[in-house]
Formats: sequence, C-alpha cells, structure tokens
Amino acid sequence: MKRLIVAFGFLTRVPMPQVTADAEDFASAIRWYPVVGACIGVVVAAAGWVGALVDPWTGALAALVIWVAITGALHLDGLADLADGLGAAHGNRDRLIAVMADPHIGSFGVVMIALQLIAKLVLLHAVSAQGWAVVIFVPMLARIGPLCWARWVPLLRKGGLGGMVAGKIRVQDLVFWGA
Repeated sequence: MKRLIVAFGFLTRVPMPQVTADAEDFASAIRWYPVVGACIGVVVAAAGWVGALVDPWTGALAALVIWVAITGALHLDGLADLADGLGAAHGNRDRLIAVMADPHIGSFGVVMIALQLIAKLVLLHAVSAQGWAVVIFVPMLARIGPLCWARWVPLLRKGGLGGMVAGKIRVQDLVFWGA
C-alpha cells in the first residue's frame, strides 16, 4: 500500500497519509499510476455528471476544473516545458534540455496549455452526450503511457525523475495493464 500512497501523493493533490518512502518505493510506485488515473477519472466523471444536470457545457467545465485541481496541473506543467523546449531548441538537444529545465514558462508553453485546456473542454462536452462513464478510462489510459516510456524511451538526461523509474517496469506490468 505504501507505493500506492506514494503514487497518489505524486500524481494528485489529494491529502495522503505520511509514509516513509525511499527512492525504490518512489520508482516502483509507477506501477500504480493507472489505478490513480482510474480514481481521478471517477472524480472527474462525477463532477461532469453533476455539472451536466445544469447544462452540458457546465458539466464539461466542472469536469475540467476538477481534473486540473485534483492533479495540481502537473501534466500541464510538463506539457508547457516540452512545448517550450521543442519550440526553442531548433534541433539542439542541449538547448532542449536547458529550456525544459528552466522553471519559467515561455510563450510556446502558454499557448500549448491554452490549446490543451480548450481541446479538453470541447472533448469533455462531446463525451457528455455519450455518458460520463467513459471519462473514467481516459486518465487511467493516460497513466499507462509513463509505464511504456519508462520501459522503452531513452533518457534525455541522467538524474531526473525519468532516470529514477527507467528500468523499473517489468514486461508483466505492461501485459497486465495492456490487458
């Protein structure tokens, strides 16, 4: 359970009990990311359903606001870093890494966050017509991605979070979540 608590603590802003965890616990917590994603999806779907009782756009907005709030915009920060890095790097790997490490958000990052939020709002509105239950699977499936990346994508640099989880994903983890 410690690693599940660590995964919730890292991926959400949900208050969690304090646990003593080392680097191995943090790295191995990645196997629990899809469970955390499913829980996020349940909360987001519930907010969307309640908001949709007023109006479909209100449901989509409620779901989006809760989604950003429960995750602490962690995914948006990473997306902005990547957009800034790719926009400024011009093919230079060292420049890409330097820009991504900069704590400030540039124009590429701001535009990407805005576009991502608008796209998510429109897609949540479209999903509302199909039923909110499908939303549960979106954050879950999105958190299977890091398992694949940790297994197969080469590191940009050593010493970051990616380096900590690289190699911790076993084939049986991918088979389990793929099934």
